[in-house]
Amino acid sequence: MEEENKGKISAKVYSLKSGYYEADELKLIRIKSKEYNLVIMEDYLPVIGEVEGSVTFVKDEFEKELSEISGFYRCAHNEFELIIRGEKQ
Repeated sequence: MEEENKGKISAKVYSLKSGYYEADELKLIRIKSKEYNLVIMEDYLPVIGEVEGSVTFVKDEFEKELSEISGFYRCAHNEFELIIRGEKQ
């Protein structure tokens, strides 16, 4: 039963300023950009795009938000990749 509650999405984030970040067993990824809001969940259709805003990675009892960033992302087969080109810290 525990396997059913675990998320299937894995994420990789690449940034020159903050380094490399990896997460797995995510339930969803929330993207808030200037032009749109997007929620990526398990088995979401393949997508590629640009973000200027924030990206949040959500597990059962854990959330990690990357705010005030700009970059590019792609998601296919439950694998999300984000390349950050600019960020505030």
